[in-house]
Amino acid sequence: MNHKILIVHEFGEKQLKKLLVLSGLLLASALAHADCQIGTSFYTPQTKAAVMSHGWVFKNAGVVCDKLHQAGAKISVMGMASPVAGRTVAWAVLTVEDRATGIVVEDFSSAEIEVSKGVDADGGTELLSSTINAAANRWVELDSALQALDQKRKQLGIAQAH
Repeated sequence: MNHKILIVHEFGEKQLKKLLVLSGLLLASALAHADCQIGTSFYTPQTKAAVMSHGWVFKNAGVVCDKLHQAGAKISVMGMASPVAGRTVAWAVLTVEDRATGIVVEDFSSAEIEVSKGVDADGGTELLSSTINAAANRWVELDSALQALDQKRKQLGIAQAH
């Protein structure tokens, strides 16, 4: 009990309240990112299996998710993994797609290629997942892609869905 009084006394009641409010906001922000689901469309069952089994696990997934939701967009994933000359080669290309209409903007896409040291026993699913996440992590022109999608909507007279 004396310890709690000491903390309030050292920080002051107003500062402690600010600290509690700030802590609550940080927790709410973290939970919002944790609940954010990146909308995705897949061109092949293999790309779908890679993302569904391993998930979106790149550094700024929460930020990307928020941007996509604000823009009414999702990620369109193309890719494949296959054995080639005793190795597994995986490639992925990510573009943005309008959530409501399916309009895809291929400008400002992100692409990645990865090669394993041997043939992967899982058919390349894990390597493909790694490749897809690497492309998402390195997507430096996502904002430009979302602006291009917005321009395309305006050209076609389509309102952004939220």
